[in-house]
Amino acid sequence: MGIFIEGNALWLNDFERKYPDMEKISVIIHPSDEFITQVTVLKDQLKNEIGWYNSCHSRAHITVCELDSEEIELKEIKNQLTHISYRLQSKQVKFTSFNTFENGTFFMTPEPISKHYLEFILQEIHSNFTIPVRVKNFEPHITIGRRLTTFKIKKAKQLFNQPLDLSFECSRIALRVFNKHQKQYEIIGIYPFMGRTKGIEL
Repeated sequence: MGIFIEGNALWLNDFERKYPDMEKISVIIHPSDEFITQVTVLKDQLKNEIGWYNSCHSRAHITVCELDSEEIELKEIKNQLTHISYRLQSKQVKFTSFNTFENGTFFMTPEPISKHYLEFILQEIHSNFTIPVRVKNFEPHITIGRRLTTFKIKKAKQLFNQPLDLSFECSRIALRVFNKHQKQYEIIGIYPFMGRTKGIEL
């Protein structure tokens, strides 16, 4: 797979060939490789405890937004993400606990200062990304599993009952497309934060 640099973005240049009928696209905060590996270990531990579950093979990320691609141009998405990431400043963020949503999602939560920063990043992206989206996320979290039953949520809480201490440098966003054959999202562009104008002091 070829990769070239466009502005401050890494772009996979055979995207149009591989995904001529692309549908689902998402923008994410893309953690470090080390952090992703650490979260994968947690996901595998849960899988060994409860068996297969939704998102057990998904790589760790923070969802920013999801959109359908039929009516939008890829070039405009790229341009906007390049512009947005150019203005954002990076910061170390730490995840220290687990929590759940009512829909059966079991996830990792950031400590308060990290949460404040991540909320700022999410809001900045939402405010400057003008392409219509289907889903916007305003609650920064790292999903471990989705659509878990009450029993499996209980098992997850029993398994992960110790304090959590995982961190990464929040320094890039990524663009992903859903691969209908593999039933997984694949990253097609990475946009590092350049910290030129936008950031907060915490």
